[in-house]
Amino acid sequence: HVDGEVYVGPTAMLEPSAHGLAWPGTWRMMRRFWRTGMKELSHRVSRRAFVRDAARYVPDLRTADVEPSFHGVRAQAVGRDGRLVDDFVVSRTERALHVRNAPSPAATSSLAIARLVADEAETLLSPHAP
Repeated sequence: HVDGEVYVGPTAMLEPSAHGLAWPGTWRMMRRFWRTGMKELSHRVSRRAFVRDAARYVPDLRTADVEPSFHGVRAQAVGRDGRLVDDFVVSRTERALHVRNAPSPAATSSLAIARLVADEAETLLSPHAP
């Protein structure tokens, strides 16, 4: 950052809901990425483990240099097969348009998403729509 601070992260932690755990793709995804999940869990519970791995990118980093910071929530669609859905998913019903997946970095794609949603909405609201 311009103030000289260095942010390392964010890391990713799965925070499944009861609804998400009912989806078979969630369990398949967890089986596929269990090692990654364990590493991220170790980062959450051990600052030393986090610093050890982050020092690959910031070699002079020390545990005393690191303090907790903000975190966010990022929704991620998971297919029935357990694969992460990498693309935008937009679906329509008779009277609604749903953006069901907008993967990161959605902000850098916001104008493209807006165009896609506007085109879909125009089709949905057109008197000649199917």
